[in-house]
Formats: sequence, C-alpha cells, structure tokens
Amino acid sequence: YSLHWLIGVLALLYLAIAAVFVVKLLDVKSPLFAGLIAGLMVTFPGLASNFAYLFTMDGYMMGLLFAVLAVYMTAKVKLGFIFGACFLALSMGTYQAYLPVAMLLSLYMVLMIFAEKTKFIDKLKKALNYLYMGVIGVALYYSILKLLLAITGKELDTYQGMNSAVEKVSLMDSIKA
Repeated sequence: YSLHWLIGVLALLYLAIAAVFVVKLLDVKSPLFAGLIAGLMVTFPGLASNFAYLFTMDGYMMGLLFAVLAVYMTAKVKLGFIFGACFLALSMGTYQAYLPVAMLLSLYMVLMIFAEKTKFIDKLKKALNYLYMGVIGVALYYSILKLLLAITGKELDTYQGMNSAVEKVSLMDSIKA
C-alpha cells in the first residue's frame, strides 16, 4: 500500500527536523531568519522537485535529515565525528545526492572555526573532525555496500555508471597508490 498522506507527513516532519538542526547548527537566534531558513529549505528547487516523487519522498527527506545530523553531531558533540560518520553513512545509504549538503555545511562550519579567536592548532584540531567524519562515513558506507552486495550475491545497477565506479575502487588499490 502507498499511503500518500502518511508519506507526505513523514517527509515534512523529517524536513522540519532537518531545518531545526540547521538553525541550531548555524546558531540562528532570530525567529524571522529561522523561519526563512526553513522556508528556503522547503522551496529550494532541487529539494522541492522531490515532491514529484511522493512515493519515495519520506526516504529522501530522511536522507537529508541524516546529512544535517552528521554535521550537527560533529559540531556539537564531543567526539561527534564518530556519530557524524554513522549519520553520513546512513544518509548516503538512503540517498547519495545529499553528500554535498553535508560537505557544504561542513565547509561552512570550518570557515566559522577559522574565524574564531583561538590558537591555530586548536582551530585545526576542530576543523579536522569534519574531515574525519567525511572519510569515516564514506568508508563505512562503502564497506556496508560491498558487504551487502557480497551477502546477497547482487550487483549494482548500471544507473549512470555507478556499478563501474564502485567495482574499480578497492581498499588494496587505495593502499598501493
């Protein structure tokens, strides 16, 4: 069964929670600007186009929420890059197109770190957490993908050459390079 109203409500709930975490991540204090951020997230053309695929929209919005949570955890929790990496892997497992969302939010946070008036080494340590989150998260996603493909005996679909991209990458090749 496809319950469009339930899928729509869940999608909007995930999107609203993602907007809340973006507002908290950016330390927005003004209710007006917080509302504008939520409004921009809902009406952004790349995101709003997902409404055309209502039957999968809840998954897409969950992927967005996980991408935002990856950066939020890295920024706000001690050793949060570990939790962030897990959320990034979940986001990529849901919908890989939200990796750039996590990357751009991470870049913004790194810029804010370097705007602080602290020692350079402290800034660098905080900024590297975002790199750790990204590398561990992508590696975790890739490992889980390869494991599940091996367990099920399936191959990736040929959609936009993704199967050849994943097949050509191996851990041993990366270590040799």
